[in-house]
Amino acid sequence: MARGIIDRVIGLEEKETWRIMTARVEKLPADYQQDFKVLKKYLFTVGPSDWASQKFIFENLIDLLEELAAEKRLVTDVAGKDVAAFLDDLIASGDSGKSWEHKYRERLNRKIKSGDKK
Repeated sequence: MARGIIDRVIGLEEKETWRIMTARVEKLPADYQQDFKVLKKYLFTVGPSDWASQKFIFENLIDLLEELAAEKRLVTDVAGKDVAAFLDDLIASGDSGKSWEHKYRERLNRKIKSGDKK
């Protein structure tokens, strides 16, 4: 019972943190908001699966976008031509958790090894 309450409280804190980050993005010019949307999709696909790592990455990314917007510079001015590689480096810099892909691989290997085909 107490664990469920704690999980809900922690979840509320995470949601509030995400709302604050989203509000920061909404204050950016439209082009930077669109950039964030595309970058976020990539990070949700290949990035870490734990909240602490996600929070670290998204806070740094939003900081960067705010600086770029203030200086009227493009994401590619900092990231270079290969934005995906830039994001991969950002993921690696805060990678205390495992990516979604890594977790799926582990789960697949466990199921095959144990004979559980569900």
